[in-house]
Amino acid sequence: MKFVMIYHAGPAYDADLSVAEPGVLADHVKLMHNVMERGVMIMGGPFTDGAGGMSVLDLPSRADAMAIADADPAVSSGHFEVEVRAWDTSDRRT
Repeated sequence: MKFVMIYHAGPAYDADLSVAEPGVLADHVKLMHNVMERGVMIMGGPFTDGAGGMSVLDLPSRADAMAIADADPAVSSGHFEVEVRAWDTSDRRT
């Protein structure tokens, strides 16, 4: 099943953080690269307007998607809030 993870600025969001510097944003990117290398993340990245980002995951359950969100240091620190939504990609034309 596909899941969409939509990231929004959280209560501790800091627009000055950079992925090039050690910290929660760099750790978030490291986690997402690991998820992609495992073949779980189909695609993901930041929105071009800087207002968060999105990932598309292929996982057996919502609990598996939530485990990734719970392991994300940028989420646990409050830098991001994440919305996890199941996504039906079946072809309903037939």
